[in-house]
Amino acid sequence: MNARKLWILLILIALSIIITIIQLDSFKNGKAGIVEKTVSNGILPVQSFFSNLGRNISSFWHSVTRGVELEKENKRLKEELSALREEQEISHRVQEENKELRKLLELAGEQKGKVIAGEIIARDPDNWFRSIKVNKGKKHGVTTDMAALSTEGIVGRVVDAGEDTCSIRLIFDCKSAIPAQIVSSGELGVVYGEGKDTLIMKYIAADADIKTGDQVITSRLSHLYPPGKLIGTVTKVYGRDNILYKAVQVKPSVQFGNLEYLLLIDSNI
Repeated sequence: MNARKLWILLILIALSIIITIIQLDSFKNGKAGIVEKTVSNGILPVQSFFSNLGRNISSFWHSVTRGVELEKENKRLKEELSALREEQEISHRVQEENKELRKLLELAGEQKGKVIAGEIIARDPDNWFRSIKVNKGKKHGVTTDMAALSTEGIVGRVVDAGEDTCSIRLIFDCKSAIPAQIVSSGELGVVYGEGKDTLIMKYIAADADIKTGDQVITSRLSHLYPPGKLIGTVTKVYGRDNILYKAVQVKPSVQFGNLEYLLLIDSNI
């Protein structure tokens, strides 16, 4: 807008204000001459324009202000919702952990011999299916060859005991061997680790009737593991590996990825 147009606009605004004052004074005193009426009629469109302009500006400003307030309110509600979800997740984890600890306590009460509860504090990333470290050691009464047991079944056994911690060889490890039994048929065999997330049970009688889904437990022939503890379930039945025996694949019952607590047991005491 150039200077001339700006001056014209300012003059029109000033005239509008003056006429409005004159109108108010005239109508107040009951005087409204021809000149006032004529000028008033001429200036009326200008007054109407600026009146509408003012209302539009006010409405626009109100919308902008309201939009900013709604954006702030929306942000606040999102933050509150996020905090609430986090609290619910924490509460759920605490409840699940308490439930697991209660089960572990019940399991400890069922065992014979020395029982020590421990928490997993480290996993070897290069040997994920072979070993873990627990926060209990010699000063807590831990010795090598103690069985490691969770509420879900057999975990492994202690292979090294330090003063404050110990290392557990998991049942996945290729060096792991557990005397075992098929629950449904009573057939005996030995469960070996395969260095991955499955096990293999060998030396089962060639004519044994075994099906997928059959449970495998520790047998009474083991001198390290307490008998009758779940190892896993049969997921595949292999053919005969020789004339006398056949083998089956076993999936461990323990969810090792979620494992946090376990019991160390010396059932020979």
